[in-house]
Amino acid sequence: MKLYRSIDLNRKICPPDLYEAARRMSLKPDDPESINLHVEAKAGDDEGGLLVQRIAAMCKEEGLDKVRGAYSYHVSPVYDRSDFEAAPLLRLVGQKKMFKGIDSNQRDQRGRIVLPATEAKASIKIASIFPESWIVVSSATRRLLESSDLIGMKFEEVAIKGQSIHLAPEPFWELRSTLTLPRMLNSREVTTNPELPAYVINDPLVEPHYRESDIRELGAFDIAYTWENFRPGKPEFVISQRFYQHCLKHKIPLEVRPVRIDPG
Repeated sequence: MKLYRSIDLNRKICPPDLYEAARRMSLKPDDPESINLHVEAKAGDDEGGLLVQRIAAMCKEEGLDKVRGAYSYHVSPVYDRSDFEAAPLLRLVGQKKMFKGIDSNQRDQRGRIVLPATEAKASIKIASIFPESWIVVSSATRRLLESSDLIGMKFEEVAIKGQSIHLAPEPFWELRSTLTLPRMLNSREVTTNPELPAYVINDPLVEPHYRESDIRELGAFDIAYTWENFRPGKPEFVISQRFYQHCLKHKIPLEVRPVRIDPG
């Protein structure tokens, strides 16, 4: 994993001496017409990353983290395939293919996802439903997943609404699980409604952490829900390396992020 870092300073709010020092450190030309100073370090640029961190530290020392709009500091991980293959578990995130239609994130009275026929095209292997964490697969993808005896996996019928000449000839299925993981070590509740709690991952890189003994106690699994709801009433999926490799083998595209297992 490598890190991308960037920082933006607001000329109108930052102390002039700090703004000027940051501009000189970053070797940026002075532009009186510009409101923001933007400094970034792409993934793998260690020297640039240290510069961005140093500017961020200067801002914090000045107390600007308590001044709204003075600066914004951004850090995000950049992964490659080796990072995914080294992780024992992976979090399923929003897929490249997303259903974004007005009614795509609806369920009927039977609890089935309702997809507009215009979006349920034959070319789709796997897709998520924006902005939910729901995952839908084609019948062909379901058969491929079922060919490997993956533990904890199940499917529910998807309802199709309307007609379209592009509608796939076979049904679509919602990917589900029969298992739920223990609570993360670094999750934090962000709602006060006990009936619809929602959580965030309390980590700057948004990587879930689990205790090794907690995962071991659950036993073998290949797909499970998070204990946490990351939107009210909506958990996410964590999959095994076996699930991931099976999808790679059969060219099922997956968008994933590493999950960390801590000793203990």
